[in-house]
Amino acid sequence: MTTPQFEDYYKKLNPRQKQAVDTVEGSVMVVAGPGTGKTQILTLRIANILLKTDTNPSNILALAFTESAVLAMRKRLVEIIGPDGYKVYISTFHGFCNEIIQNHPEDFPHLISSTSITELEQIEIIQAILEASSLKVLRPFGDPLYYTRSILSATNDLKKENISPEKFPEVVKNMFDDYQKITDLYYDKGANKGKKKGKYLTLERDVAKNQELAEVYEKYQSELKRQRFYDYNDMIVEVVSALQKNSELLTLLQEKYQYLLVDEHQDTNASQNKIIELLSSFYPDPNLFVVGDEKQAIYRFQGASLENFLYFKSLYKNAVLINLDQNYRSSQTVLDAAASLISKNILPEDSGIIRENLKAQQSFEKLPVKVVETDNYYAEYLNIANDIKNKINSGISPNQIAVIYRNNKDATPLADVFNQLKIPYLIHSEQDLLTDIDIQKLLMILKAVEHFGQDEYLFPLLNLRLFKITPLDSFKIIQFSRKSHLSLYDLLKSSDKIKTLDLENAEALTDLYGKLVNWSALKNDDSLENLFTYLVNESGLLKMLFEKADSLTKLEKLTGLYQELKNLVEKRSNVTLSQFLNHLDLLTEHQILIKKPVKNNQQKAVNLMTAHRSKGLEFEYVYITQAFDKHWGNKRSHNSFNLPWQELGVLTTSHELEDPNQDERRLFYVAMTRAKKQVIISYSKVGFDGKEQLPTQFIEEIDEAYKDKEIFESKDEELNDFTEKLLSVHQTMELKVDDREFLKELFLVEGLSVSGLNNYLKCPWQYFYENLLQIPTIKDKQQIFGTAIHHAICKTHSLDNPNKNQLVSFFKEVLDRQPISHREYKELLERGTEILSNYFDNYRDLWNKDVICELNIKNVSLSDQIRINGRIDRIAKVPNSKEVVIFDIKTGKPKTRGTIEGTTLESRGDYKRQLNFYKLLLDGYEGGRMIAKTGVIDFVEPDSKGEFHQERFEYDESELKVLKDQILDVGRQIMNLEFWDSRCEDKDCQYCQLRDILNS
Repeated sequence: MTTPQFEDYYKKLNPRQKQAVDTVEGSVMVVAGPGTGKTQILTLRIANILLKTDTNPSNILALAFTESAVLAMRKRLVEIIGPDGYKVYISTFHGFCNEIIQNHPEDFPHLISSTSITELEQIEIIQAILEASSLKVLRPFGDPLYYTRSILSATNDLKKENISPEKFPEVVKNMFDDYQKITDLYYDKGANKGKKKGKYLTLERDVAKNQELAEVYEKYQSELKRQRFYDYNDMIVEVVSALQKNSELLTLLQEKYQYLLVDEHQDTNASQNKIIELLSSFYPDPNLFVVGDEKQAIYRFQGASLENFLYFKSLYKNAVLINLDQNYRSSQTVLDAAASLISKNILPEDSGIIRENLKAQQSFEKLPVKVVETDNYYAEYLNIANDIKNKINSGISPNQIAVIYRNNKDATPLADVFNQLKIPYLIHSEQDLLTDIDIQKLLMILKAVEHFGQDEYLFPLLNLRLFKITPLDSFKIIQFSRKSHLSLYDLLKSSDKIKTLDLENAEALTDLYGKLVNWSALKNDDSLENLFTYLVNESGLLKMLFEKADSLTKLEKLTGLYQELKNLVEKRSNVTLSQFLNHLDLLTEHQILIKKPVKNNQQKAVNLMTAHRSKGLEFEYVYITQAFDKHWGNKRSHNSFNLPWQELGVLTTSHELEDPNQDERRLFYVAMTRAKKQVIISYSKVGFDGKEQLPTQFIEEIDEAYKDKEIFESKDEELNDFTEKLLSVHQTMELKVDDREFLKELFLVEGLSVSGLNNYLKCPWQYFYENLLQIPTIKDKQQIFGTAIHHAICKTHSLDNPNKNQLVSFFKEVLDRQPISHREYKELLERGTEILSNYFDNYRDLWNKDVICELNIKNVSLSDQIRINGRIDRIAKVPNSKEVVIFDIKTGKPKTRGTIEGTTLESRGDYKRQLNFYKLLLDGYEGGRMIAKTGVIDFVEPDSKGEFHQERFEYDESELKVLKDQILDVGRQIMNLEFWDSRCEDKDCQYCQLRDILNS
């Protein structure tokens, strides 16, 4: 008996859709392009099975890829058939496998007694394996943990393709055996006679990597079992294994699920396909219904997606193939434009799939795809924002507009622009809680509590508006601390000393110190959860979040962080604040997001999302942004492992490997086909970094008949105003006259060093914090290494008869005093010992010559107000003259002369500028008693061939004048604080971000 709802929906189906719904018996493959009613036919087919057969709802299994797809299918089914719609088993693959494991625990004993592992725990296990191993290739000397994430990614890929830790080593051994049988490994004539051929060197490296990967994979899986963990992919792999080994379990499931439906089949991997195959293996022509579209395969690793989709046809040769060709979403122009693009993805001749052009069933105006070229990054965003604002003003609902971008991080500048122009928006992409400004403030407070007594963690709190300390008070106390050689903590707890500083709000400083004392005591006396709650309230952070315009979103993020804390506490009892902060640091280090859930609310807002997130959605107008080469298409991919997929029996296609853009082109196709009425694609000729950009090749691949090109030309005044707003900090720090005078005087007293100059040219805020205020900072590993190298070389030059053991000993004495982990200490000591020993041997005859090391020169005047200072690494005297040679010692691999001079794209010429700066210093030292005509950049480490480099430069008076003028100009900018309301050009600059955090 049919329902009125079923009849209503069924009558609206086109003939091919009706065929898909009516073919309830046997195997059916439906090619469903975008907007062809995929969800509708899936649910109507389920309803039709129940209406035409005596099958119970619980005997039908429908598998989808996402929870949102499951929810959409369930909702539609209940609407059509009522309460029975809840009884049909609709699930994701992982949800289905988890249900099997839970319902049949006796078949999965080690999984039932195990817990799900987090990504961070996976990384920790792999790192522990690497640290305890003697691997050669996957444990490089400079960074033994370099391959950690690549190993995790590779093991995940192997599991997705149902390759066990037992099977993989067997295949790799066969690869090694085949390699050893190669008879033409070496050139037998010519200039390279006797050398191994390049292609075999690559193959040798690939085999060696896979051999070590196989070892790590086995140990990783063993460690999971030992620690009673299972990872996300294990659920499917274990179910596949159980179904292959346990015929009773397989038969039980086959009897239960008499009809099987699979959504988005083009995105299935080998493990998921094996589940489908096993469940359907009872009959030669099972009741299996799969829906997919090879043009929209965007979730697979390169090369395998199409073959897995076609695998169905080869397995079930009698399957009915139905190609849905009527689109109910888009205009014909949108469909034809997208079709012209995807036609560049060539299908194998034997695929049997015919791409039929989609026919629009909507009578939308045939608006061409608009391709907008702008001069620069800022103009592109100005154009998008203005165009969207005009659409909204004309009556178009904001939620019918989407801006689609390639990567999650592309959302940040869009959000900044929309905030500036007051355009409502909703970010659908996953967002990392730890990047939120207010969460970062909380973490600053937590770190200060954990490291109570250490100035480098106290400094940020002095600048948080939360604690009502004025900027001038902060500047004064930092400077006084440095000049008096007293710690900030000593000053805060001494009311007498604070009184001498003539502060505006001394009580705020005293209050902050009191809070830190209380919180530090609470850290030792109470639980971490209670400390977190107490601190959030008493610091005033919670009250501040409630007062923000986006308070609901902010509170959700705070709750998300608290949940992460609770999850950690549940896994490890008595977690300390130190362990929690270390946990968060590791998440950041390994780029693991604490995700803020994306809510599908219906608020009237423009939708911002990645192309992957847009799958299954539709909007009237779609903007595809930042459509430039190597951002969309031709992406530089770095694959650490060349896994032997063909040897492993994983389906691959040679034509896809020949065109690495096939996957990216499908992604662009998906983005385009989200649009109902029009697609607007934009790119800028110059990027954020100032480099020229080419449009993505996908723009050129769209047929000219379906697109119009437009050049956006903004008025200079409008663009400058917009750019200034976009670059400005979120909230400008209030700067009074006294503040300005204090900072100007501080600059006049301190002068300018070459590191300060280079920092200012890179980012004025880096100069402000590091060189002007000289805030307490935590040295990273590379800084510690560089300092120790310089100290060792300088001290060795002071000895009469130095040897390399003394050189290494001086290096070690610096390391011994550094706050680094045992692992870091061991790594730096090994690296430094090797580098310094080789350096000493190479320059053995040059030690103990007439040199001056670490010459500190101060107060060299370039004008009435601008003075420079600095420390020259080494000055070598030329015999029998006033002439000397200036040496600037550099750690790290040697650089080319172009990089040193700043003539390459990636270089700003800091090294050459530093060498010239030292010349200006020496010219002003003691009346110019030493004359430097030559400067040398001395690289301590050899190049890849083991050769050492000392790049010599003759000083040029014209270059020196340019540098002097540049110093004077920078000094003027600093004294006038011209940088105060701006950011540098690096979107990810930590100093600009610190500026934003402290003053928002």
